[in-house]
Parts: sequence; structure tokens; C-alpha cells
Amino acid sequence: MRFHVKRPHWSHLLAAAALAFALSLAACTGVTNPDGWAAPVFGPDNVAYLQLKPGVLTALSLTDHKELWAFPDPGNAQQKKLHLGGFYATPALDAQHNRLYLAAFDGDVYALDISPSATTRLLWTRDLASPIVGGIILNGDRLYTCTRAGRCAALSPDNGTILASTTLPGQVWAAPVPFTGGIVVPSMDHRLYAFDADLHQIWRTPPALGGAVAATPAVSGGTLYVGALNSEFYAVSTATPSVAWQNSAARSWFWSTPVVADGAVYCANLDGHLYAFTPEGALKWVAAIGKPARSTPVLLNGVLVVADRSGFVHGLRTSDGSEAWAPQTLAAGVDADLVVHNNLVYAITKPSGSGAHLYTIDPATGALNQIATK
Repeated sequence: MRFHVKRPHWSHLLAAAALAFALSLAACTGVTNPDGWAAPVFGPDNVAYLQLKPGVLTALSLTDHKELWAFPDPGNAQQKKLHLGGFYATPALDAQHNRLYLAAFDGDVYALDISPSATTRLLWTRDLASPIVGGIILNGDRLYTCTRAGRCAALSPDNGTILASTTLPGQVWAAPVPFTGGIVVPSMDHRLYAFDADLHQIWRTPPALGGAVAATPAVSGGTLYVGALNSEFYAVSTATPSVAWQNSAARSWFWSTPVVADGAVYCANLDGHLYAFTPEGALKWVAAIGKPARSTPVLLNGVLVVADRSGFVHGLRTSDGSEAWAPQTLAAGVDADLVVHNNLVYAITKPSGSGAHLYTIDPATGALNQIATK
């Protein structure tokens, strides 16, 4: 029963540093070809939209596992010229209007028509002039995204017009989250910022948190839960705003979005552990998963499923963090967040080398099914 927290092995610290260095180098110099870690998105007609190869979005039928189309389309003379880089931002889906919004590492936002009958996929493009490594969300009648350089923009979903814009003093490596008609943005300057729909600042966390925030917070009630790169985990009250509590149990960086459920807050860490906190900030339990984890876990049917950067998948009981089933092995490591769809957990591996691999995971047994594309 793996509950004792040790000092992290040097390899865990090295992995954390390497993860940040690779992302920073790619964004600063363009020397590194970024792979990206966007999670799959599931749309109408049992179609998944995912990154099987770096910088290419594929529409995949989950019925017969056929690749329906790709963007950029290699058969399109104009799109062949696009070099999007890897997608770090999980696409935003508007199923009602059959649209998918993609924020790419090249600094552009792309609106795609995903209707089956579409002959032209690309609807519009908006250049934000800096790599996007966080996320993009559709909140109300606006799209929100922030660039690595700290510029946050509200865009029209219809044509990409920039409706509002603001620039933070620090870089942004995480996705914004919806908040009372606006958004909250985590920043590498050690703060969280709340904005209204027009990106007028409502508040920022005073004082600054103790570390840079590269993870997207989870929102529950009037509290934001997030871990930082100083190894601290925070609960921030949105009413004040102020730090309601912080916990120092972890020994490396938090780069994973927490899961808030069953009266607890769960978060994976790059020290190779998954932490469970009570709503009051006490440590409920710790489970050793052995390898650094950036991917956000999911909770399904009473089992926490978490994947690590070395390709192992774990199922943990929420009561005490014990194993619900033996760890399973994927073909490659996982950085993308896990996703629940049709009562299964989906995991996509890193899209490097020969391409990414998509798996389903049965939370009851841990059984894996690799989806072979056609």
C-alpha cells in the first residue's frame, strides 16, 4: 500500500525540468519541433478530433476507426503551406454549430467546419502573434485564449474578430477557465487573474502565490483549486480573493488540473505521486504511481484513472488510493489529459515518432483497447 511520500528521485526532477525547458525552447526559438499534448475532443456522430501526428488534427470515426479528414489537408494547396506546430491547447467544440476551434503553437486560431457535408473546412484564421501553449474555451458568445507571451484575447466565434484584448505581465502556459460570465487566467507570474467578458480585470490574487502556475485550475463552488511550480497546492477563494489554504506535501511541480469529486480534491504531480486533499486542505492520502504525471486524471465509477509520462496507466480507489487493478502499459507516455466518453476513459500517447496511439480504458478492470486507425 503505497502511501509514504519520499523525496523525489533525481530522475523526476530532471523530467520536470526537461518538460519545461523543451516547451520554453520551442516557444522562444522555434528550434525544437513541438509535439503538443492536446486531449481528444468527441463530437457528434461518434467522431473524435485528435492529434495523431504533431501539428495535424484528424477527424476519426469511432464506429469503424477510419480517418475521415485531416487539417491541414495535404491535398489542399493552400493548407499544405501551413506549419501549425504541435497543439498544446485542447480544441474547443461548438457542436450546435458544427464548429471546432483550434489554437495552435504557431500563434494562430483556426475555426473549422466539422459538418459531414462540408467541402471547405477552414472558416477563418486569426493570428495572435505568439505561440499558444495553454488552451482555448468557448464561454457564452466568445472564444477566449491566451498566448505564451501573456496576451489574452476574446474572439468572435463567427469570424475571428478580436472583441477584446489584454496583456498580463507574465507568460501564460495554461488554459483559462470560465468564471461568472468571464474567465480566470493562471499566469507564470505567480498569480491568478479574473476578467469579465470584455477582459476588464476584476481581481488578481493578492499576494502572489509562491510559484508560477502552469496548470489549469479546477473550479468548485466559490473556490479555485490549483497546484504551482513551487510544489505547493492552493485553494483560492474567489469571493475575497485570497488563499484559503495551501498544502506542502508534494516534492515537485504540479502541471495537472485537479479533479474535485467525492468530497476530495485529487491532483497528480511530477514527483510520481497522486495527492488527495480534503476540502479543508488536509492530506487525505498519497498514492505512488512511480513516474511523473502531467496528464489530468479522470474519475469514473469510483476509480481514479491516471496516466504517467512513461506510459503506465493506474486505477486508484478514491477511499484510500489503493490499486483497483494492476498498472497497464501503453505504447508510449501520456502528457494529454484523459477524457471520459461513453463510459470509457480515453488516453492518447505522445504524438512523436510514428505517431500517437489512442486507447480506451475500462475503469472497472483496467482493460486496454488500442484503436487502430484505417
